[in-house]
Amino acid sequence: AADRFAWIAGTWRGGDDKVLVEEIWSDAQGGVMMGMFRMVEADRPTFYEFMHLVEGETPVLRIKHFSPSLEGWEEKGVSIDFTLAEASATRAVFVRTAGAVEERLTYTRTGAALLVELVKSGASESRSEFRFELVR
Repeated sequence: AADRFAWIAGTWRGGDDKVLVEEIWSDAQGGVMMGMFRMVEADRPTFYEFMHLVEGETPVLRIKHFSPSLEGWEEKGVSIDFTLAEASATRAVFVRTAGAVEERLTYTRTGAALLVELVKSGASESRSEFRFELVR
């Protein structure tokens, strides 16, 4: 069940005095966890993500991005889908391949801290890292 990812549930905040990042995850219900991410720079929203983690034979993490005015970045009915590649009691790695690019999205919890890393590899490589502290 999706409750094997219960360690992600909660309100997580990070960033610095210029950029606030926040990720909120619900408890699992009906085999699904719901998540929301937002980034705020200079007291103005930059973008949002709506996420759901769906349990199945292979768990899938689906993400949709939105502008500050809630205009979807992806086409209607399209989401960015990552499948679970590996999981432990406090770590989950999700992967997706888009053409020649592989993306790895890793969630790692250490105590009251959550590290979220997105690594894109292919012709060019990039890495984004978000560090959060558990607020509640």
